[in-house]
This record gives sequence, structure tokens and C-alpha cells, in this order.
Amino acid sequence: MRVLVTEPYQRPFDDPLVVGAGEPVEPDFDRPTDIEGWVWCIAGDGRCGWTPRSWLVQAADGWYVDRPYNAVELTVNPGEVLEVEFEESGFCWATGEDGRSGWVPSHVVTAIA
Repeated sequence: MRVLVTEPYQRPFDDPLVVGAGEPVEPDFDRPTDIEGWVWCIAGDGRCGWTPRSWLVQAADGWYVDRPYNAVELTVNPGEVLEVEFEESGFCWATGEDGRSGWVPSHVVTAIA
């Protein structure tokens, strides 16, 4: 789905969490967020980021993600066109015309034909 950016958005973290499927993470379920469906997680290398709760699985030895995950967010400006691969809990995973990919809040974009 193609979308048009309607509001500016500045990515908040420069070195976000990146983990492969099955890699362990340490979720902080007590860290407050106003965005339903996201949990702050710390990877084994110390990098942190908001992670979709639905992508976390609990095992006997802790928590892990069930698919590859990258918490990078895009800085975008009004007028940019993005291609959305999927949406998750109020955010879109999108790729810009410059080839950059990352998360963008759903409320800053609108679908275009």
C-alpha cells in the first residue's frame, strides 16, 4: 500500500534494538507507554527499543521474539511517499523512495492510490 506522509515525524533513537527470530530479549512490562501493543525490550547486546507485544514469546528460559525484528523508525516529512509492507499496533513498517525502511506512526500517513 502506498501512503503519503501528512505530518512530520522524527525518529527518537539512533541505535535501536535489532534481533533475529528466536533471539532472547528482556521485556520491561512496567515501562509506561501511551501506545497499546508495544513493550520496551533490551537485547543481549544492550540495545533497546519498543517491540510489538504480539511478537514476543515466553519460554522456560525467558522471552524471545518469534521473527526477525528491527526497531528502527523513520524520520519523515510531509509530502514523502512510502510503501507500507504491514501495520502493527498503530505503526507501519514502510520503505521510502530513497530505500530507507523503518517504522512510522500510522497517524502521520494517509493511503493514496
